[in-house]
Amino acid sequence: MLQGAAEGEREVRLVVPTLEALPAYVEALERGWSPDNIRGAEATREELDEIRRDPAGFVARQVDREAKGPPVKLPDGARVARLPGYRLWMWDGGFCGSIGFRWQPGTSKLPAHVLGHIGYAVVPWRRREGHATRALGLMRERVRAEGLAYAEITSDADNVASCKVIMANGGVAVERFRKPATWSGRESLSFRWYTGEPHPIEPETERLRLRQWRDGDLAPFAALNADPGVMEHFPAPLSREESDALAARLRDAMASRGWGLWAVERRADDAFLGFAGLTPVRREMPFAPAVEIGWRLARAAWGSGYATEAARAALRVAFGTLELPEVVSFTAATNERSVAVMRRLGMREDAPFEHPAIAEGHRLRPHRLFRLSR
Repeated sequence: MLQGAAEGEREVRLVVPTLEALPAYVEALERGWSPDNIRGAEATREELDEIRRDPAGFVARQVDREAKGPPVKLPDGARVARLPGYRLWMWDGGFCGSIGFRWQPGTSKLPAHVLGHIGYAVVPWRRREGHATRALGLMRERVRAEGLAYAEITSDADNVASCKVIMANGGVAVERFRKPATWSGRESLSFRWYTGEPHPIEPETERLRLRQWRDGDLAPFAALNADPGVMEHFPAPLSREESDALAARLRDAMASRGWGLWAVERRADDAFLGFAGLTPVRREMPFAPAVEIGWRLARAAWGSGYATEAARAALRVAFGTLELPEVVSFTAATNERSVAVMRRLGMREDAPFEHPAIAEGHRLRPHRLFRLSR
């Protein structure tokens, strides 16, 4: 698998472990790197001992799609049955890390003791070079090939670099939790990385089409965002440059995840009406992580039930296709029109909050929060 790796090559590839590459892997272990971010030095010692005893066997056991290997030792000392899986090595002219993938055949679910489908570790002297981001991206087709609708990946909440790697590949944080004490007890985030769904997802309703963004949407979107009536419950209308930048972000998110805040088009005449759909909330929100359902339509489209109809289509994607446990929606406390849509969707009101991105004392800082469980 290593043929063709030119001297000095810096385009990371994922290679199946081989005896030929094993010395580079051993060198990384001996320099203090560990492939296990939780067990650390203990896992490093165990692997070095295993390699010394049986190097060929160690290499062969890195790929175990039939789960024939011995039970897995958990941090608390318990041993559990091994899942099908494999570990690949990141290679860019030399060893720079590893990435592992494990799964239960026929389902995206995992046993309670397994924190995620995918784990990765880059050697300290090769970090901040984009290797983890590239390696995770190269796993997309492998996850899809196993029939999984999504992969779960966890990261410590304060590990900003790891969270950025996952989000750069379209992963969405869906839950904040605390790991068991035997797994470090740290506050963590659970991400879902949707790789097995149509890309992109484009739902339709009787009257509406929720689709990707097009260049022809920019002018009517800018007009919508410049309308003081539409933007009454936002800090200010948007300039054309600001509106175009927002559309670019929405388009990029759709390309990355396959779903997001869709452009809403009326099927009867192909008219652009605005946007509606799903988006991860910002990290600084007091209820993050969560996925928000939202909408913004041109004033000419108000009063026809389009917002509710588009939002219901988005909910079908959220709960049916993406299997999200919950969605939220929020708006300025003054926005009774949006609150009415949230209530029509069956959402329940939660505690109000102060929007962290709006200055204290501003009339729009108080916000109302609504939730809907799957």
